Amino acid sequence: MGAGGTACPVYKALFHERNPRGSFLQTATYEQEFAYPWQDPGCHLWFFDDGLPGYAWYVPKANGHVNVGLGGMADQLKDRAGNIKQFWQKFVRKLAKRGLVNYDGYHPTGYSYYLRGAVDVVSDENAYIVGDSVGLATVDMCEGIGPAVRSGLLAADSIVTGAEYSLAGIDRFSGGGFFSKVLPPGQSETNFCQNGSAVVDFSARCSSGVSSACTRRVANLSTRAASVPAGKADVNAPNSL
Repeated sequence: MGAGGTACPVYKALFHERNPRGSFLQTATYEQEFAYPWQDPGCHLWFFDDGLPGYAWYVPKANGHVNVGLGGMADQLKDRAGNIKQFWQKFVRKLAKRGLVNYDGYHPTGYSYYLRGAVDVVSDENAYIVGDSVGLATVDMCEGIGPAVRSGLLAADSIVTGAEYSLAGIDRFSGGGFFSKVLPPGQSETNFCQNGSAVVDFSARCSSGVSSACTRRVANLSTRAASVPAGKADVNAPNSL
């Protein structure tokens, strides 16, 4: 079972030639989770801020922890002569200026993974690859946990029952492309409120008939995020907003 992430040895040995990864699908991410007495219970996302070809986030979590980070497409970072560490420094200054996090002990971790591409082969007799070993992150939000969990369950079912292991049931988009459909052009910040309502500027600018669903879904997401203990992923959460 190849579940070793981007550098998975099973992928390299058995699947690399049949599933080559395009560099244009590679992401670069910087993040840190730490104990912090946060005051703002809302989850914040900043899209394409300060030229970042991606987004940054602030997520308060249970038991006095917070997760902050940013990610972008690696090729676009190189084309813009950008350095993710430089974007990080701008980001933490923004967090302090907005009164969200004022912290001196940053030691972020960087990692890279791939978005979903043209994946043709994910098993070969008794060999399987799942999650980031395949490159399954959603193409709109770069979400990797949900697709990884689902691929692992599908691979396990194939091993136990002999059923075909296929990625057909794993969506390429987070929530069927929800953010791609409703994020207003030019909107650089979306505030997800824990108290049950989305920020007016976001929900009001959603297309007609979508606004109420937008509000309910982002409120549900932020409630889940705030209730997840530090260092844990909410694997029961649906792969959607």
